[in-house]
Amino acid sequence: AGIVVLIISVLVLRTCSTPANKGKLVYEQHCANCHGDKGEGFAMYPPLSNADYLEEHPDAFSCIVQYGLNKEITVNGKVYDQAMPANLDLSATDITNLANYVYLTFSKSGKTFTQEEINEQLENCQLR
Repeated sequence: AGIVVLIISVLVLRTCSTPANKGKLVYEQHCANCHGDKGEGFAMYPPLSNADYLEEHPDAFSCIVQYGLNKEITVNGKVYDQAMPANLDLSATDITNLANYVYLTFSKSGKTFTQEEINEQLENCQLR
């Protein structure tokens, strides 16, 4: 019985530590309060689900997550001007996992990001 529990524990740990699950965890901890559990957004905060802004600005995703956003944007025809706080405590790996989770879960494009792409985006942020 002890070996069965050990095997199940190892399988659960492996399953829960996949990049997609790590991205979901980052989303739940840092993004869902404002953007909603399903990316639906709220009155003051834009949706991520089927958001044209995500499709049009994939190269800005990591910079927005890392350094926040303090300007008016239009998402799906609606204007939003609520500032988004920076997430300076997130690593490039966290942001890569988050980007992949967001784009695979909420975007029609299903775009994926490599660690190298995110690193390059972060090195070239014009929001600093």
